[in-house]
Amino acid sequence: MAIDEPTRTDATHRAFGGALVPSLLLVASVIALAWFATTVSLVLVLTFSAVVIATALNGPVSWMEQRRVPRVAGTLGIVLAAFLVATGVGVLVGTTLVEQVASLVEDVPEYIDSIEDRSDEVFGEYPALDDAFEPVREDSATRQVGPAVQELVTRIGRASLGAATLAVAFITWLTMVVYLCIEPRSPLRMLLCVSPVDERDSVERVVVRFSGVVRSWLWANVAVGATEAVAVALFLSWIDIPAALVWGLLAFFAVFIPKIGAFIMATPPIIVAVAVDPSDVIWIAIFYVVMTEIMSDVVLPRIQGEAMDLHPVFLVVFVLVFGSSFGLLGAVVATPLAGLVAAAWDEFVVSRRPAVENLDARVERMLVTSRVE
Repeated sequence: MAIDEPTRTDATHRAFGGALVPSLLLVASVIALAWFATTVSLVLVLTFSAVVIATALNGPVSWMEQRRVPRVAGTLGIVLAAFLVATGVGVLVGTTLVEQVASLVEDVPEYIDSIEDRSDEVFGEYPALDDAFEPVREDSATRQVGPAVQELVTRIGRASLGAATLAVAFITWLTMVVYLCIEPRSPLRMLLCVSPVDERDSVERVVVRFSGVVRSWLWANVAVGATEAVAVALFLSWIDIPAALVWGLLAFFAVFIPKIGAFIMATPPIIVAVAVDPSDVIWIAIFYVVMTEIMSDVVLPRIQGEAMDLHPVFLVVFVLVFGSSFGLLGAVVATPLAGLVAAAWDEFVVSRRPAVENLDARVERMLVTSRVE
C-alpha cells in the first residue's frame, strides 16, 4: 500500500524535529559546560592540587591509622610537623634570605647598566639599546612625580587586595587538604557509586596507580629539590654570586616542573653573573648542567621507581599547556595530571585493544626510514 506524500513529509519533519531538539540541547550543554569550566578554572586547578597533596599525605596518615592513631590526629600531626619544619627553616635562613632579596632588588639598576656596558663591548654600540636604558632626564622626572605617586598608591592598594585574596585562597585550599586527609572514604565511595558497574574495577585500579604516582612525585621531588637547593646555595656562595639563598630557594621549587624547571632555575643566576663577573658564567652553566643531569636523570628516576614512567615529551606538553593556561600552579600540577591521564589511558584504552604482534620489530621498521646500500 502506497504512502501519501503529505504523510511521508510529516513523518520526515517529525523525525528531523525529534533529532534537532536533542542536538541543540547537547550543543547548549557543551557551551554552558565550557563557559562554566572557564569561569571556575582556577577553582578546579586549586581543587585538583588539594587532591594531589591529600593523596600524597594519605600514605603516612593511613600508616598511622593502621597503628590505631585516629585520622584526625594523624592529619593534624603531619600538618603541624610541616609547619614546624617550615618555621625552623625560616628561622635559620629567613633573615638572610630577606636581606638578599632586598639587596638584589636594590642592585637591579646597577646590574642593568653593567649588562648594557658589557653588551656594548661585545656587540658594539646600539643606539636603540642605549635609549632603552638611558636614565630619565631630571626635568621630565620632575613632571612625572605626581602621576608616579598616584600609580604607586594604586599598585599598593591592588597588592593589598591581592594579598588578602591569596591568603583566603590558601586557607581554603589548606582546609580542603585537611578534610580530604581526615575523611577520604566518602569521595571514593561516591566515585565508585557513580561509575558504571562493569567499570568499577578499572576505576579502582586507576585510583590506586594515581595514588602511587602522586606519592612518588611529591616525596621524590621534595628530596631532590632540597638537595639541589643546598648545592646551589653553597656553590653560588662559594663563587660570590649575589643572592645565593634566593637562587637555592628557586631551585627547590623549579624541580617540581619537569625538564623546563632546569632552565628556570639556571637563568637568573647566569644573568646576575653576566653583570657581576662574566668569567663565572661558564662555571655556573657547567654546574647546573651536571647537577641537573645527575639529579633529574639518575637520582630522581631511582627514587620514583616505575611509578612516574612517563615520556619526557608527554610531560613537557602538559607543563606548557597548563602553565600557559593557569600559570605557575598549573605547571606544578601538570605532572600529577599527566600521571592520571596516562593511568586512565592504559586502563581504559591500551589494555582493551588486541596486543600488537611483533611490536618491537614493527617499531624498528618504522624508525628505519632509509637504508644505505
